[in-house]
Amino acid sequence: MDYETYNCTLETKSPVIVAGGSEYQYGPQEYVFSKGKLKSGTEIDLIKRIDITKYYKSLNEDKKEELLSNLLDFDFNLDEYSKSNTDVKKYGYYLSVSRCKTRPNKEIMEHVKTVNKLYIPGSSLKGALNTAILYDNITINDVEDTVRKNYLNKKKYNDILRNYFSSKWGNSAQNNIMRFIQISDTTTKSRPSIYDIQSIQVKSNHTYEYYKRGGIVTTYYETIEQNSKLNCDITIKKDKEILNQLNLKEKILDIDYIKDVLYNFSMDYIEYEQDFIDTYNIDFLKDYYKQLAKENTPDSPLIRVGLGSGFMQTTINMKTKNEDPMLYKKVQKIAHKNSYDYEFPKSRKITAKTKKPLGWIKLTFDKK
Repeated sequence: MDYETYNCTLETKSPVIVAGGSEYQYGPQEYVFSKGKLKSGTEIDLIKRIDITKYYKSLNEDKKEELLSNLLDFDFNLDEYSKSNTDVKKYGYYLSVSRCKTRPNKEIMEHVKTVNKLYIPGSSLKGALNTAILYDNITINDVEDTVRKNYLNKKKYNDILRNYFSSKWGNSAQNNIMRFIQISDTTTKSRPSIYDIQSIQVKSNHTYEYYKRGGIVTTYYETIEQNSKLNCDITIKKDKEILNQLNLKEKILDIDYIKDVLYNFSMDYIEYEQDFIDTYNIDFLKDYYKQLAKENTPDSPLIRVGLGSGFMQTTINMKTKNEDPMLYKKVQKIAHKNSYDYEFPKSRKITAKTKKPLGWIKLTFDKK
């Protein structure tokens, strides 16, 4: 079996969120605010997460009882408490940079981490590559099959995936071409940046508004900051005998093909977003996507991962919008279940302060 291994450098072009499924369980009861300085001397806002258990164990009995009473109060704020109990800050176990428009006042959603360090799972990168390969191969006839009975048939969609990635017999996971491509988890980042994330929703009169439930809905997330650099390894295994036995498409196992499909998918994805932005007059995103389009090159393509990507619906929309406008309208109608008739998905997540989308990464490949 032949192996090719590439070192892949990832440079984040917007904040990246791969949620780990957990959160700061006690919200503002387990973090405090402080200030710091960059090497340039610029002052920054910091959020220090406190190990409440360790702090509790350090207290005498009276103080323990007082703290427990406070923690049972829904309105208790550890930052306020720390102003008269300054030893709390000794029990911080990691720092985050706050990039929030407003100070967090509730739970903060955690990025996936290992030993309190952030990384991007290889599975997330591989899933995005899967999507780009599918986009390169899927046809209008395939899309028609998934919506034939006026609903998005996920079983049929999975059958299409099997057709392109697996052999026609046996276990579809074991006989999947993508098992010959291994992508490692990335290197880690020790300090998260916390952003407040909001959603903009477009309206039928070609304008937009922020999603509200009473006030604007805001969720706080740990992120890997824009302009961060990470690395991972991509290993491609080539065994022609096995590939021939399984009747799998060997072209997928070529680094030039991988770069090509990522470049083309991202180019169409960016154009799709630019059309959305122009249609609904979201002017603050225009310059960002104009610059992003320049960053996407055949030799160093972009990829999008994590929160905000919405791949299944986006892939089908992009494939049909230009090639078959009538089918595109049918897909839209089915997807939003007749609740509105102008756009689906109709929302985009952005950072509240810097007004950036999420998840864009530039890739560079070097053969080992």
